[in-house]
Amino acid sequence: MKRVLTGLMLVLCVAIAACGDIGTPTAEIAETPTPAASVTESPTPTASIAETPEPDATVAEAPATESSPVAQAPSNTVAAASVDIGGFTLDEIYDLDAAGCGMTLWRAEAQSAAPGDRLFVLVNGIEDNSMLMKLNGEVIRFRRTAQSGEEFYGQYEEQTFQNESGNATVKASIEKGSAMGEMESVSISSGTLTVTMAGATTNIPVIGDAGC
Repeated sequence: MKRVLTGLMLVLCVAIAACGDIGTPTAEIAETPTPAASVTESPTPTASIAETPEPDATVAEAPATESSPVAQAPSNTVAAASVDIGGFTLDEIYDLDAAGCGMTLWRAEAQSAAPGDRLFVLVNGIEDNSMLMKLNGEVIRFRRTAQSGEEFYGQYEEQTFQNESGNATVKASIEKGSAMGEMESVSISSGTLTVTMAGATTNIPVIGDAGC
């Protein structure tokens, strides 16, 4: 019995020794190297945008005229109508109570007409506001607003008249002539009437006389 136990103990010791020689194997895990993530980057293509060339903005210019470098539209200016200068007969002058001392003028082209056939385009007495004319068919009374030059029988070599409403102006430029015989009067050898009314102007040559 003792021998059996001794043998078992020997076997046990051998087994223990054998177990002690068996080392715990080291778990060597071969690490598989992580392959480097090689990402092939596709080259970003350069955005090449073909620019369309801008055409030169050429503006066709109208041909210039000599008066201006820029062509201008033709002007449609309409000329103002002339003033119709009428005349008085001797009878009309008496009817208007305009006879007496002063000056009468008629158109130069009527110089050869007989006194009874003349039409007097301007009658001006020696009183204020006594000048009369027939314009555009209407008898208009004027007052003298300016005068210059030599005075004779209440008249002047340069006289300007205006009507009451102010829309008509008459300028009388006259040249005194010689005395007319035994009569107390002088001739008007030449002159010009410039009549402006409602924007229209008319000039006429005149002759006449002045006296009392």
